[in-house]
Amino acid sequence: MKVLVAAEDSGSLKEISFPPGTNTSIQGTSEPDITTFATAGRTSYVQRLTLASIKGKDYICVARKGGVVELYDQDSHELFFSQVQQSVVAEDAFIGLQFVHGLLFTCTSAGVLRVIDLHDHKRGAEIYTTNLVETSSSSSGSNIHHHHNNNNNNNSSNSNILQQTRSISAFRVHPQRPNIVAFGGKDFELEINELKNVVANNDERDDARWKIIPNDSKIIPRQKLWKAKNVKNDELDLRVPVWVSDVWFLDVDDNAAADSLNDHFRLVISTRFGHVRVYETSSSRKPILNVEVGEHPLVALTVTDSDREVVFGDTHGTTARFSLITGRKLGHYVGAGGSVLSLDTFIESSNKTNNNDDDDDGENHDNKFIATGGLDRFLRVYRMQSRELVGKVYVGTKVSAVKILDASEPEAAQQQTNNDGNANDNNDDDDDDDNNNKKSGQKRRRLNHDEQEGSEKQQKIKVESNDDESDDDEDVWKLLKEDEQP
Repeated sequence: MKVLVAAEDSGSLKEISFPPGTNTSIQGTSEPDITTFATAGRTSYVQRLTLASIKGKDYICVARKGGVVELYDQDSHELFFSQVQQSVVAEDAFIGLQFVHGLLFTCTSAGVLRVIDLHDHKRGAEIYTTNLVETSSSSSGSNIHHHHNNNNNNNSSNSNILQQTRSISAFRVHPQRPNIVAFGGKDFELEINELKNVVANNDERDDARWKIIPNDSKIIPRQKLWKAKNVKNDELDLRVPVWVSDVWFLDVDDNAAADSLNDHFRLVISTRFGHVRVYETSSSRKPILNVEVGEHPLVALTVTDSDREVVFGDTHGTTARFSLITGRKLGHYVGAGGSVLSLDTFIESSNKTNNNDDDDDGENHDNKFIATGGLDRFLRVYRMQSRELVGKVYVGTKVSAVKILDASEPEAAQQQTNNDGNANDNNDDDDDDDNNNKKSGQKRRRLNHDEQEGSEKQQKIKVESNDDESDDDEDVWKLLKEDEQP
C-alpha cells in the first residue's frame, strides 16, 4: 500500500509504502518505506493536497501556506509547475484545491477563487479569478461581475474581503461539470454558483472537454443558482448558528450534462456544530436530512462509492461512517488520539482484486479503504466495511493532508507472503509424511501384537492338548493295572 501525507511541521510530502498489517507502535512488525520530498518549512506547509492527470502523466498538486501552488511528478517527485498568488496575504488560507478536466481550482478562506488552465502548460498557464464573498451590498443580484483589472485593485479587493466577518471554510467543484461550484462557511449558508466563462468544449479536435473563454480582465463572471436556508429556530426560539466545514456533491452522474435546462443538485455538508445535512436543490432550500452526529465540531468529511454513505471526523478523534438513508452511524474507526484533519477514500480497481460474486460480506469489500491523519502524528488506513486497521504508521509530525495512491501489496511483501505460503505447504507435506509414518508404525505394532497373541494362543492350545494326552495315558495305565491283579 502506498499513501501520500503532508507533514505540517516540516512542510514536506512523505510517500509511505507498507504491507498490510504494519503497525509501528508494535515491535517486530514490518517497517514502512518512507520517502520525503518537497520540503519547504513550517511557514509554507501544505494546506491542501490532490492528484492530477495531464496528458496521461500523473502529478501531485499542493497548495501551501502563503499562496504557493505547486505540481510534482508523481513518479520522480520533481517540481513540474509552481505559481505564487501574490495577492493572498499570510492571514488567508487555502480551503479548497481540486483538479477537474484539466482545470485546477484553488479557493481561500477569504473567498478568492482562482482557476488555472493546465491544458497547454508549456506556453504558460492561464489564471482566472473571481471573488466568492461579495464585497458590497450592491452585488446581491443573481449576476455578479468584477471590474478590477490590475494587481492594485486585486490587493484592495482582497483586503476588503478579509475585513468581513464572514469567511469560507468549505469549497467543492462538481466533478463532472467544472462550471458549477458550491461553497459555504462561518455565517455563510451553502451556495451554488455557475462560472459563466467555463464552458464545455465541443471541438472534437481538442482533447479538453472543458475550457475557459479568455478575456482581457482574467475575471470569471459568476451567477448564483441556489442558496440554502437555515433550519428553524431551536427550542428557545434562537437562531441556529451556521458554520459549514465541508461539502460534497452527490449523484454526480445524474446531472453531468452541460446543457441541462433544469439543474438540480444533491449535496451533503458537515458543520462545526456537529451536524450532517443533505440538500435537494429541486425540492427545498432547507435540508431534507439534518442529524446531529456528535457534540464536537466536524472538521473532515468524505463520501464513499455509493453516495449513500459518508465518513466524517471531528476535533476529538472520532471517525465514523454515516448512512444518509437511515440517518444513523454505521460504525466507528477507532484509534485516533486527536483531531482528524484529513480523510481520503480509495477503491482499488477490480482487476487487482480477486472478487467472488458468491461472497456478499467479505471479499468484495476488501478493496475499499479509508485513510486518516491528524494531530496525533499517525497515519491510519482501515478497510471501509469491516473497519479493520490495515496499517498504522508514525509520521513524526502533524498530518495536514492525506491521499491514498495505491492499495496493492508491495512486491517484496507479496513475494515474502508467497514464500511463507510455500514453506507452509512444505511443512504440511512433511507433517503428512510424518503422520503416514506414524500410522504405518502403529499398524506394524498392531500386527506384531496380533501375531504375538496368536502364537500365545497356539502354545496354550498345544499345552492343553498335551495335558489331555497325558491324562488319557494315565487312565489306560490304571486299567492295565487293574487287569493284572488276581
